[in-house]
Amino acid sequence: VLSPSDAENQIFASCVLKVNWTYYLYYTIRNYPYYKIGVATSPDGVHFEKSGANPILEATDSWESTGIFYPSVIYDGNKFKMIYGSANSSGFGTATSTDGTNWTKDDGNPFFTTADVSNNWCSTVAYPDYLKLGNEYRIYYTGQRNGVSCTGVVIKN
Repeated sequence: VLSPSDAENQIFASCVLKVNWTYYLYYTIRNYPYYKIGVATSPDGVHFEKSGANPILEATDSWESTGIFYPSVIYDGNKFKMIYGSANSSGFGTATSTDGTNWTKDDGNPFFTTADVSNNWCSTVAYPDYLKLGNEYRIYYTGQRNGVSCTGVVIKN
């Protein structure tokens, strides 16, 4: 449903979200070694058109290393809320948007880093998956130590 453009060496989708009558497909743009975030929209979930505003989010802070990747987005209270990872897998940041295309990063980023992991069970954090279940927010993620990957969770009320 989506192919890289000349300005995008590689792309990989990480999140599809339907808000009202529009599907939003959030994806990572990889132009090695840099990572950025893009979006494409669709009326039917099959035929997507990339936003002319792409990339919609890119690295601006030192903790983000050579880029940001793997956006996970929810729609909550008339606002789009995104969790994304840093290219060096050291932490997660948040951003918000009213239209799904124009994003504002949180001043408190990163909100979760490898230093926040309970019992130091992993040395990297990547691939966040953002969910809202009732009044509880959860971020499931992949952590890795010594070549072994496991799944962790961050829970916020």
